[in-house]
Amino acid sequence: MLGNSICDMVKYWEAMNNNLRLQLGNIRASFQKSFYEVEHAHISLFYGNFRGSVSRAALRRIVEELLRVYYVGTNRKICGFTLRTSYGLSCACESGRYALGGISIPINIVRVHRRKLTMEGELGGKKILRSCFRFLVIFRLSAEK
Repeated sequence: MLGNSICDMVKYWEAMNNNLRLQLGNIRASFQKSFYEVEHAHISLFYGNFRGSVSRAALRRIVEELLRVYYVGTNRKICGFTLRTSYGLSCACESGRYALGGISIPINIVRVHRRKLTMEGELGGKKILRSCFRFLVIFRLSAEK
């Protein structure tokens, strides 16, 4: 499939890069849309801190967790913290505590990586380039064997 030429690997690497750029563009569009357009489910002041700060997909996941509050309540054992551990968003028991208190979910509940639009600061450009180059060299050496 890949063949044994490094040129093929470069082509695949460029294709992956293009796909990542498209995905990042979609994420940026989702953030902008969440700032300007408010879905019916997000009209409540309960989501006021999130609009324009997290993507629409994240808002939808929070709405789904809020629906779980009716049978989970604030019980941590039943909740399981699935949304918190998987996506870094507030889970049902956390949302339940805020809903019962009648206050909106604070933005600092959402993990920082959900609020960022760029990954460059986290990854450090030179380290990535070195590791990619190292990978390509190892790949080329293994292909020559």
